[in-house]
Amino acid sequence: MNQAQNYLAGKSGAWREYRRAFEEFAKRVRQVQNLTAQPQADRAAIDAALREADRARAVYSQTRDVLAQCLEGKECLPQESLRRSTAA
Repeated sequence: MNQAQNYLAGKSGAWREYRRAFEEFAKRVRQVQNLTAQPQADRAAIDAALREADRARAVYSQTRDVLAQCLEGKECLPQESLRRSTAA
């Protein structure tokens, strides 16, 4: 694979990871909203959901930053490195 192909593969992978991370973050936030909307909300469940939403936000932020690097024409991280660095 030449340099241009590597760049396009990295950019495509960065977009895919960004979308996946955003969808996961949105899902976790909706879960918090649903739990807090209940009249007799379980505080422990809300706290757990908030922790999960915070983890998802951190992954989203990191994937956003990687995508921004790719769009600026800088080197895109291999997707395996991104997954390892964001795994919690």
